[in-house]
Amino acid sequence: LLMCYPELKRKNRVCQIMSNNYYINKYSQNYFIFLNKFYSKLLPKNKKIKILDLGCGDGNFIYFLNTLKYKNVTGIDNDKNLIKLAKNNLLKTNTIQLADVKKYLNKKNYFDLIILKDVIEHFDKSEIILITKKIYQKLNKNGVLIIQTVNGQSPFFGIRGFGDITHKTILTPGVLEKILNKYNFRTIEILPVRPQIYNLSSLFRKLIFSFFELLFKLFLLAENGSSNYVVTQNFVIWAKK
Repeated sequence: LLMCYPELKRKNRVCQIMSNNYYINKYSQNYFIFLNKFYSKLLPKNKKIKILDLGCGDGNFIYFLNTLKYKNVTGIDNDKNLIKLAKNNLLKTNTIQLADVKKYLNKKNYFDLIILKDVIEHFDKSEIILITKKIYQKLNKNGVLIIQTVNGQSPFFGIRGFGDITHKTILTPGVLEKILNKYNFRTIEILPVRPQIYNLSSLFRKLIFSFFELLFKLFLLAENGSSNYVVTQNFVIWAKK
């Protein structure tokens, strides 16, 4: 597992890496540095909370949560090969199960944080509405929902939206916010998934991105009279019960 040290965090690194680590070899250290810089501020401070990662895949986000000392994590996915990878590479304190998302949500167990990272685009509209309703019921009081998905508002949404043949629904931030409001979620925040700075090349990426983000917003302002748009290819929505 990743071992985290304060002096490395000060250098914008998540941790010291073992060279044979499955997740680092597959996703790279920079991926987890990105997750740390973007997601750590969205997570509850209490490390003992019950967390559910719906559509956990091979467990890479659970691995990230474990590096931050969250250990009471349940991950479910309907792909048996990915579940096998997760079970083989994650801490045994995690609960990893082969299950269908919709069926699992019918179980009578409850969580403080539910995460769907790159998941809801694999469902049709009626399924998304049903899943949202069930998630609200499955959250404890003041529980938090975090969703990352493809941004239908982005000028380049097709790169991610049509880059996977299993994608069924591409939503805009406004549409997803309305769905969450319908089922009484509150304190909803919409966050663009921008490049994060962790080395010199990422700094250049950030500067170039910021320039073009401004241009796209100016174009939308000229056409629609508003620049209040999220133009990143992905967005995250944070909502509280």
